[in-house]
Amino acid sequence: MSRKAFKELLQKYIDGKCNSQESTLVEQWYDLLDREPEELTSIEELDDYKFQLWQKIEQKTIKINLPLQTKEIPLWKKVSFRISAAACLLLALTFSLLKINQKNTETLITEKNTEGFYTTTNTSSAKQIITLEDGTKVTLQPAGSLRVPNHFSSDKREVYLAGNAFFNVTKNPEKPFFVYAGKITTKVLGTSFFIKSEPKTANIEVEVVTGRVSVFEKTITGKKEENGVILTPNHKVTYFQESNLFVTGLVSEPVQLNNVSNAISFKYDDVPLSAVLDDLEKNYGIDIMLENEHISTCTITANLAEKPLYTKLDIICGVMRASYTVNGTTILITGKGCE
Repeated sequence: MSRKAFKELLQKYIDGKCNSQESTLVEQWYDLLDREPEELTSIEELDDYKFQLWQKIEQKTIKINLPLQTKEIPLWKKVSFRISAAACLLLALTFSLLKINQKNTETLITEKNTEGFYTTTNTSSAKQIITLEDGTKVTLQPAGSLRVPNHFSSDKREVYLAGNAFFNVTKNPEKPFFVYAGKITTKVLGTSFFIKSEPKTANIEVEVVTGRVSVFEKTITGKKEENGVILTPNHKVTYFQESNLFVTGLVSEPVQLNNVSNAISFKYDDVPLSAVLDDLEKNYGIDIMLENEHISTCTITANLAEKPLYTKLDIICGVMRASYTVNGTTILITGKGCE
């Protein structure tokens, strides 16, 4: 019996189209099974399993032309049970093949050389880290791709991004690092930042974690960099392609800067608001303004340690009976002040 005949007969049995001898043959197969398909871990094992089973089936076929005897049949030998088991066997074989193929074809990173460049694409469902020749690490998100020269030039480092990625660029003042994404260029010397692309609108967002980043529109070679912004940590810019506009703002979750020399406990006991806000500005690199300067002398007693920036501000405003808003890259606190 060929593999094709085996599969066709099994399907015929499930559909209820077998004659009595064919049904008996299928039912006797289960006496031959001593291993579950789910235990198999490779296509080779699965093929070997089916080959051995078919060999046993061919041997067993010689013995099945016997009169059927009337007797009480155990549950596991009843037709209804065997139909379900046959269906499960087909599903199990199919699922095993799918799982095996998935393991073999789920390529995390694929590379393709083209004209002195190689393109790395993340075809997996998890982010992947790529290390470039200068030590720069790029965390490429799923479906993202990065086009990189086989070797960087002597005066600059250039890469082309499609999708989302986080860059941790190795510092080299002599060779600035350029990331081209859509219609914008991001230029750095050594820093870490995110670049996110919106497929539907083609808008691009850049968020800075450390260092300084220059973001501007692509220009003709030799032209001065225009229509752009300089970003510092905890700041972001969104480029709207249709209107060619850059809109700056703050990241959704600002983090404390790594280069702050004096560690601050953020535990305050009867400390003026102005001093508390100075600590926040230094530690997060964000401008915080008071609409009413009179509340700067109001004192605060609170433990703000190990809390996100916006939680700190919630506590401060709760104590001061005030509120805050994020206006672009500035946080504005509004309130009447202490009594």
